[in-house]
Amino acid sequence: MVILVVDNDMENLCNLEQWIKACRSEDEIISFSDSVLALEYIEEHEVDILFTEVKMAGATGFILTKHLKNKNNNSYVIFMTDSPTYAMNAWEAHVNGYVLKPLNQNKIEVELEYADV
Repeated sequence: MVILVVDNDMENLCNLEQWIKACRSEDEIISFSDSVLALEYIEEHEVDILFTEVKMAGATGFILTKHLKNKNNNSYVIFMTDSPTYAMNAWEAHVNGYVLKPLNQNKIEVELEYADV
């Protein structure tokens, strides 16, 4: 399984990689701090699970989700943000999970359990 992680905050990105590896060591984890590069990756590769920050310069989490869902509607998408204000829009975009920051390993483990359903 391929898990794509996109966050422009390097500390969050590094933590996410570690937490995901602790739960899913057999999966391939690809990460980007640049959302435009992540969008290019989505266009050229299969992605099963996407963890993405909502607000980013270049390509927002909504743009990444739209492109991913157009390629593979079964991809599982988790938004990560510090604000609940995007929740309704995320639901309309068919996002599967919504995690409020600050992130921690437990929140990520729960989302990965849901992604296995």
